[in-house]
Amino acid sequence: MVGVAQRVSRRCLLQDKIGFCTWPRGRDVGQTAFVPRSAGHIKSLTKPMAINPDPDLDKLIRKAIRHKHLIRLVYQNKDRVVEPHDYGIHKGAIKFLAYQVRGSSTGKVPGWRWFEVGGISDAHLINETFPGNRPAPSGQHHQWDEIFMRVDPPA
Repeated sequence: MVGVAQRVSRRCLLQDKIGFCTWPRGRDVGQTAFVPRSAGHIKSLTKPMAINPDPDLDKLIRKAIRHKHLIRLVYQNKDRVVEPHDYGIHKGAIKFLAYQVRGSSTGKVPGWRWFEVGGISDAHLINETFPGNRPAPSGQHHQWDEIFMRVDPPA
């Protein structure tokens, strides 16, 4: 990635105009992460990520949000059925926030779950829809580095 050299931590990162940084050397060479320009000096970034998610999975998530379709997927070796609500970059990783309605989980079902897109497998739309966004338990949405898409309210 071509970018503007900028010292963001003790290691020099290459940062483009959007905010994606690439490690030019060291053990993370070639890895990329999103660093908001407002972050200024950052001591460390915990999880470098791929800039571009799998294009088929990206299309599937966007289509599911747009048409309010449930997604069946495997995440952390657990089969899950979810309502996708928000999709974007959160804390430097491409994720989506979903309400899990069925399937296995380490937490209570139904309930809200974060999914790192890189950890998802066997995802497909199922022929079942949901009404739209749900109220957040706290009454507030999470802070995203960048939001790609958010589900519409019920019609």
